[in-house]
Amino acid sequence: MSEENTNENENGQKQEVTFTDEQQAKVDEIVAARLAAQKKKADDELTKIKAGFQKQLQDELAKQKMSEDERKAQEMEETKQELENLRKEKKQREHSDEIKKLFADSGINGKISSDLFNHYEDMDAAKQAMADFKKTFEDAVLEEVNKRINSHTPKNKASDGNGSGDANPFLQDNKKFNFNKK
Repeated sequence: MSEENTNENENGQKQEVTFTDEQQAKVDEIVAARLAAQKKKADDELTKIKAGFQKQLQDELAKQKMSEDERKAQEMEETKQELENLRKEKKQREHSDEIKKLFADSGINGKISSDLFNHYEDMDAAKQAMADFKKTFEDAVLEEVNKRINSHTPKNKASDGNGSGDANPFLQDNKKFNFNKK
């Protein structure tokens, strides 16, 4: 036994699709599994919503049972908690702004994020960390520059005609620089 399904295509023409009993059973199984998963998801969401409303209802009932003084005390406590949270947020924002200013003043490359130093509570510690970072960064850059300069200098010391023995014009003009800083 096969079942026939008719579907309309884009042009409005009817197309017949025929499934064997095995195919129809498999399609029904897949549809049932997907429906069950969606039903479970909807039930979970509904349970969460109901729990939220239950809590709100309990809070409102508890407030109605309270005396006027108790309600005012609770509102005062909630206001204090909100004020404390706002103060914490403000302090964090100010700290972040101080770190950004300190970072800009430190001379560290702007492509590096100042957020690296936000976890420091003490500004002196942040300043020291930035100084250490800057020194490490500059040392790494200097080391890489020295590697590249040394890789491009001639290995043999050809005479430049004046008997100096160093034919590299860059090194002649820039002997005052010490690229091998330790």
